[in-house]
Amino acid sequence: MNAPEVPSKQALQKLVTNSLHAIFFGNAQVSQKPEWLHQFEKLGVVEQITEKRKGGTLEILRLTRPGQKSDKFPAVIFSHPMKKRAKAFFSNDHRPEWYLSRGFECYFFDFNGFGDSERIDLSFWKDAALAIEVAKSHHPERPLVLHGLSFGGFHQIRASDALPNGSIVVLENVSRSLKDYWKKSWATRLAISFLRSIGPEFIKDMDVIGYLKRLERSRVSFHFLACESDTETPANEMRDLKDAVGPGSTFVTFKDCGHLEAPTRQKAHYFETLTNILV
Repeated sequence: MNAPEVPSKQALQKLVTNSLHAIFFGNAQVSQKPEWLHQFEKLGVVEQITEKRKGGTLEILRLTRPGQKSDKFPAVIFSHPMKKRAKAFFSNDHRPEWYLSRGFECYFFDFNGFGDSERIDLSFWKDAALAIEVAKSHHPERPLVLHGLSFGGFHQIRASDALPNGSIVVLENVSRSLKDYWKKSWATRLAISFLRSIGPEFIKDMDVIGYLKRLERSRVSFHFLACESDTETPANEMRDLKDAVGPGSTFVTFKDCGHLEAPTRQKAHYFETLTNILV
């Protein structure tokens, strides 16, 4: 009688990753629809890029507008919120148009397990770091802008290590700890409690406050955009992130705005704030 086949370590890791993705995000892999791509094409010239990361591939989109160049910062890398549309969230959004009109190239990517990117793991900051490397390959030794929204902004914090000196990080409606965020649901609360007991790498990576305190202050500047009426990532919790960075960072609150609503409800104030940050 043949002994039962023992799953390989790689197969077990894949099973665990798929299970955790399902618990935390449901079915977040929604392939890009033609109309979403057309929206990007209305903004500028689109280049679709597939990059390998250990365990799978990530989908990145580069958006340019010929004839326009920003002297100080050549490009901005966006990180999407926890939405099924993933990078396509930005296809019908005010932010890219504002940057493009000022000569920036825009980079968008799907976190692994979202959009068209393959499921790899839960170390999402490594996805953001890879997108930074792609932008750096087009603009070597130039400072860049990293603009992250909510879930995407949280994972950009650790990825900021990959940025060139003089770069800027804009964090919009970001949680101070995903461990706190996931406690809002009983299922994810149980999953987090279990994972904390065994201590995998991605759980340790959620200590972004500790990471911010250890950062070299003068290399990259951090700027926090909070919404007064945001219940998902409250402004008072975001202040803990700002305090961890200390001097040199800025913190701006937008009144009467919920989660990610500042560009639509306080449009003039929002884009004036971005202008001041990038001066």
